[in-house]
Amino acid sequence: MNPDTVLKVIQIVLTAEPAVVSAIHNLLTGTGTATDLVVLKADALAWQAIADHAAAQIALLKPPTPATLAR
Repeated sequence: MNPDTVLKVIQIVLTAEPAVVSAIHNLLTGTGTATDLVVLKADALAWQAIADHAAAQIALLKPPTPATLAR
């Protein structure tokens, strides 16, 4: 990944996920609390749900292969 892409991803995260960025900052600087961990865990669950949904949608687009047809 080139530096411009990394910078754009960081900018997106900073804009879309300020609570997550704040929680990460707090934890990295030693001022984090249990609330920061809850924020990160909730965000991770939300992103996992999005990833699972995307994977299911992609699976719908894949044509069957001969191996799957033989089942």
